[in-house]
Amino acid sequence: MSSTDTSTRPSEASPRREAGFRAFFRRSIIFTLGPIVGKALGIAVVPFVVDALGPEDFGRFELLSTAASALASLLLVGLDLSSISLFHRPEKHEVQRVFPSALAVAVVLGLIVAVVVGIGRSSLSSIVLDSSSYGLAVAMVGLYGLVSVVGLVGRAALRADERAVQHSVVAAVSSIVTTLLVIGVIVADGTIAQVMMAHVGGAAIGAGLVLWLARDLFDAAPEPQTGRSLVVLGVPQLVAVAAIWGGEVMHRALLNELVGPEAVGALGIGARIGLALLFVVVGLQSAWHPRVFDLLNRPDGMNIVAKDATRIGVLLSAGAVALSVIAAPAVEYLGRGRFTTDTAAIAGWMIVMVAGTGFLHMATLHSVTERKFGDTTVALLAGLAVSLLIAVILVPSSGDFGGGVGSAVAMASSQWIAAAVGWSLASRSTSLRLPLGVVFPAIFAMPACLAITSGASLSIKLGLGVLAAAVCARQLWATRPPASQATP
Repeated sequence: MSSTDTSTRPSEASPRREAGFRAFFRRSIIFTLGPIVGKALGIAVVPFVVDALGPEDFGRFELLSTAASALASLLLVGLDLSSISLFHRPEKHEVQRVFPSALAVAVVLGLIVAVVVGIGRSSLSSIVLDSSSYGLAVAMVGLYGLVSVVGLVGRAALRADERAVQHSVVAAVSSIVTTLLVIGVIVADGTIAQVMMAHVGGAAIGAGLVLWLARDLFDAAPEPQTGRSLVVLGVPQLVAVAAIWGGEVMHRALLNELVGPEAVGALGIGARIGLALLFVVVGLQSAWHPRVFDLLNRPDGMNIVAKDATRIGVLLSAGAVALSVIAAPAVEYLGRGRFTTDTAAIAGWMIVMVAGTGFLHMATLHSVTERKFGDTTVALLAGLAVSLLIAVILVPSSGDFGGGVGSAVAMASSQWIAAAVGWSLASRSTSLRLPLGVVFPAIFAMPACLAITSGASLSIKLGLGVLAAAVCARQLWATRPPASQATP
């Protein structure tokens, strides 16, 4: 036992949480603000990276950077959610040992994988990129996985303790440092490997900062039993994580094999537009997880969670439509007009995909809180299987839905199929029943997004956009509290 009182529950040790949706929404904005500021700077330099590397090498960089993010998430082995779960339910575990134990597991796994990737870098480069000359860049994938998973555990600690401002600061600083390093690489006419090194450097600064900010949550020694409990809780989520990131990597690898690296670059340009909505999803998820854990202990908690979900559905749908309005000029700026693929159409489908990810999180959240991780896994595997079939059919074709657009269609389909399957499974296996009205705004918003980013006529774009806005407003109005009651 450390000198710290490890028996105190988080709800007693931390300031009392505000239960209202407005307070939750404020925390979501804070969680989102840091990544938005940092990533906005990163997106702003993308055109210069495209100019420096060229469309084909930018496509190779897109494939490697996606693989690096996938590796970090896999190395996490579900430690983020399992550690938050134990942190909020510490009856059998010392609170102060939860995150040190999670960090120890992450570091050991990260070191092993980084060494293996470093040793096999040339062979992996030949397999993935058809050339051994990108070996150093491949080695950076393993190193990024190591430093990034450390940062992810640290951020999970800040989320669990509801330190939204510190969480946001870490995300912003890491992204800003990465952007500055990338600018330095561009000025020096750097290579893919050097751009990857810049990302490793930014992730390392972020990891160091988050561990310093959350040092009071890491001041105890790791405990083997707690570590085992974290892994046991987290490993069932590993298949789900593998399905998510495996799909991201496989779709890009398939596109690279069937069409070429330039098409992968075009997909990456369109995906960056969807990032703006992804920040909203991540911010809402980061603030909602602790709130749901608390609400489910209240007699009226399920009703409040259902109302939260309806409001979140409106926010996601309205955000998707708003983002699609600026998608076409944004991708034109980011790609410098150097990609032959319809990047605006890709952006539209990627916005739809990210919105689907948000609804998937809502559909499976209660399965996660009740530790029924199999629901999420089955949903994601179903979505991945169907999306790969769609990609194999569409990507090689030469029509409007071929190439990068076909990959985007497949990826968007995967998330919505997973959301539908997850919703069905959660409704049968858990005690929470989310109303179908949660997804109602998306039924109108998603077609509006696709119309706005396509060659549809102005009247169709305006009509679908106005209809989606009206449905969102109606759903939001339906969740308002009675005048005599406080906002739930």
